[in-house]
Amino acid sequence: MTNREYFFGEIIADTIMLLTYDNHPREECRLFKKELSKMVFRGNQLKEWLDSEKDKRFNW
Repeated sequence: MTNREYFFGEIIADTIMLLTYDNHPREECRLFKKELSKMVFRGNQLKEWLDSEKDKRFNW
């Protein structure tokens, strides 16, 4: 399962909430938002991340 399938497949509403929630109480959710923000500014890094195997740092 890729990150694209896991994070933006059936649970897209949850993912949108994570990306728009300021100061989420769960540390891994804040990390998720921060890491995706960094990838957006690094060219193809976000596309590569989306197509790679599920990122174990974000296991919820």
